[in-house]
Amino acid sequence: MKYAALLLFASLTVVSAEQKSAEERLLDLNAKIAALEARTEAHDRQEEIIYQMRDKELNLAAAAVDKRLEAMNEVRGQLKDQAATFLLRNDYLVAHSDVVKRLEQIELFQANQEGRIWMLGAGLTGFLAVFQGIGFYVLRKTK
Repeated sequence: MKYAALLLFASLTVVSAEQKSAEERLLDLNAKIAALEARTEAHDRQEEIIYQMRDKELNLAAAAVDKRLEAMNEVRGQLKDQAATFLLRNDYLVAHSDVVKRLEQIELFQANQEGRIWMLGAGLTGFLAVFQGIGFYVLRKTK
């Protein structure tokens, strides 16, 4: 019986050692789980911060793009207003052809005037030549 009691005590010691070992492992696993949960929460917080920063940057970029688009629209409006003051091609061609016709008429008038002046000069020259010839003839006869 003493032998049996020793055997029982030895088996209880082994069982209690195994229980302690299992309890230690369970505590170790619980500590690891707690550490993993803490890391997961920290990761989630970091991820949330990153998403907030990304959203903030996207909002800033969108605001910058909106400003650029407003400036482009303003320039487009100015160009449209400026283009409204330009002369249309058809209007230009009509006015240009009118100016060309008037210029041709002025050139024709000038040519006519020059011809008349040339004719007047030639007539006066001829008249004076004839008058001078008659004057010489009359003077010779009177001498």
